[in-house]
Amino acid sequence: MNKFSYDVPSAAPLKLRKAEKFYRGEILQYGLPVFPVNFKEEERADYRQLKHVNFPDLSLQLLLAGRFRVGVEGREIIMKPGELLIEPMGSTLTIGNQPGFSSRRLIVSFRGTMLYEIAASLGLDSTAVVVPADFCRMRDTMFEIRDILSGDFDNALPELMAKGMALIGMAAEARQTLRRWLPDKIAYCHAFVLCHLGDDISVDDVSSYVGLGIPFLDREFRKYFGMTVTEMIRTERLKRAVALLKNTDHSIKEIARQCGYRNGKYFSDVFKKNYALSPKEFREKGGRSK
Repeated sequence: MNKFSYDVPSAAPLKLRKAEKFYRGEILQYGLPVFPVNFKEEERADYRQLKHVNFPDLSLQLLLAGRFRVGVEGREIIMKPGELLIEPMGSTLTIGNQPGFSSRRLIVSFRGTMLYEIAASLGLDSTAVVVPADFCRMRDTMFEIRDILSGDFDNALPELMAKGMALIGMAAEARQTLRRWLPDKIAYCHAFVLCHLGDDISVDDVSSYVGLGIPFLDREFRKYFGMTVTEMIRTERLKRAVALLKNTDHSIKEIARQCGYRNGKYFSDVFKKNYALSPKEFREKGGRSK
């Protein structure tokens, strides 16, 4: 299997465990504006297509492995690993695995007295499949919500609210940058880049992933993004580095690693070339370039 692949072919069926699920209905009594009430980790091996009506929750579903089919309003979308399904209140979907694949998803559902208003204001009131800017952060936040819902619940509401709003914020950011007009294979390339910024990837890996030639990919990326694949990898890595420098206490070496740079000096040189400051200077100035 390709080292960058998250696929789980059904040719070697998974030994599925019962879906891990945590629901804290007692939160409803607090009358909070919006909060995570349910976490589920679901693995599916069959290909049955199920009709699903989502009410009264807003659900965020992150695909970790396999292929997952989503049918809505006569259209069908094939989700790939690293993509997020936004399923608003009252939505009716047809869902199931893509034939030939199993799937593994993380699902967090929200309720609250102002859920509809908040969802509408952030663009989360319509069904969409989007690519989170930071897949690993979204996945980890979902697992942190699981840990809160499954643990000792005393004094946990503030943390649960904070994690929930962080997750909604990530979904809203991805929703706002959704490029509906991207051809499927270019969209998959874009998702692949965003999901593997911390890996040692190059345009060759992206080309192999979708089976398209590098000249064609670069031409299409210039058309839709205004840059080549290599330029996009560098740009997105630096955007992640800026976010980590602003929002974490990670060492420069660790940030370089998380952004796909194995050589700290090279990372600092690239960063300074783009922002006129070294990563250390950028952090000391509070995240402001010259």
